Amino acid sequence: MHGCFALVSDTRPPFAQRLALCFLAVVGHGSASGEPVSFVSLKTAFGDAIRYTAGPKPELRYCPDNTCEVFRSSDEKTAENLADFALLYLWRASEYEALRSWQAGPPSKRVQEILEKHGAACRASSPSSPRCALEYLAKRAAVRVAFGRYDAGEYTEVPVDLKGVLNETE
Repeated sequence: MHGCFALVSDTRPPFAQRLALCFLAVVGHGSASGEPVSFVSLKTAFGDAIRYTAGPKPELRYCPDNTCEVFRSSDEKTAENLADFALLYLWRASEYEALRSWQAGPPSKRVQEILEKHGAACRASSPSSPRCALEYLAKRAAVRVAFGRYDAGEYTEVPVDLKGVLNETE
């Protein structure tokens, strides 16, 4: 990140600094703030309903109400894959009613990029399959998904049968 900091803290005009930040966020493996690019896309789309926690075991949460879909990975090296997985999962596998119109629309540019990037690992017959990309990312990043609920001041969480959910995903 030091190179990124040096790039945007130089004496360039503000427009050039903003352009450098945008370039890093789009083509880098993470945003200028160190967050995965897909997290930035999710944050833009869903605001405060999305939370990302970096660290040795990254976690991404989508909490539109008193419930959450929680995505975890076992290794900080897989943070970008975790965020890619969460974006695809919310787009294709989540059952939140609030996501229905977004899910029914055309895939965003970032979703298309994820499918292209991770679809290469899929069979030649379905390289753009969201299900295939989700399965690949789940395995590669050792993703675990849980459903959480805040109820009567307590938070409870149950693991999601990821294999079962992905089998129902197109």
